[in-house]
Amino acid sequence: MKTKHIFLLILVLSMVATPLLAVEDYSPTNKVYAQTAEPFVGTSVRVMGMGGAGLGVRGYHDSFLFNPANLAKSGFKFSFPSVTVTAYNPKAILESGAIEDFEEGTESSMLSGAQKLLATINQDYGDVLTTDVSTTVTLGSLGLSLQVQERLMSYKDGADSLSANLVAQVTTAATVGYGFRINLVPDSISIDLGISARAVYKAYLKAQSASSITDMIEDGTDPSVKFLNETPLIAGYALPLSAGVNLNLPLGLSVSLVAKNIEGNYT
Repeated sequence: MKTKHIFLLILVLSMVATPLLAVEDYSPTNKVYAQTAEPFVGTSVRVMGMGGAGLGVRGYHDSFLFNPANLAKSGFKFSFPSVTVTAYNPKAILESGAIEDFEEGTESSMLSGAQKLLATINQDYGDVLTTDVSTTVTLGSLGLSLQVQERLMSYKDGADSLSANLVAQVTTAATVGYGFRINLVPDSISIDLGISARAVYKAYLKAQSASSITDMIEDGTDPSVKFLNETPLIAGYALPLSAGVNLNLPLGLSVSLVAKNIEGNYT
């Protein structure tokens, strides 16, 4: 019990100090890279398949990624490694004829396909394609989750398709968490407390403009050589913390408070 009291004190102090420890807003001076500053949030097939519903609802194997207090009395749960691929704006891509041009395979058709594909990118910030690989396990009050994400982002500051820029990013993350329950009124009212730590490594390539992509196709440049040997890579890591509290009430009602991304600056 003494250990739980110490843990509770640390958790409360962490959540109270969150405004002081919270990460300052990171706004890259180059607006093309603004999306790279977004905090990484782990995902899973369940979350993607449900459209984001029930993100922090207690009882799911992956809910501690959003609220570590959900690890209290979570028991044993295991999800097999899964892969989720999300393509954005598929209707416009299919109707553009870009896929047919790529299938033809000639130099002129490849260039035409690239131009048609770039024309489907909407103005402002967006995503083109993401691939998520994840696996999660909980045992008792402990949780572990591993995630890898490949993300192709876009930024377009005008109506002209040549103003589009693409940024490729890869993120790996490992999240560990612990939670426990304190019964205030037996079988009626209880408090769940939890804390998690995440190690995140993020790397992204220098943005590729629409003109540089079409030039690469026209010149017959090998993309693997271009991106692996000639394109600058920016990388960094972060060790953010999250803390959560659930107040469990009768009739299945609960109130939750979560402090996230504490000390999440990238180095």
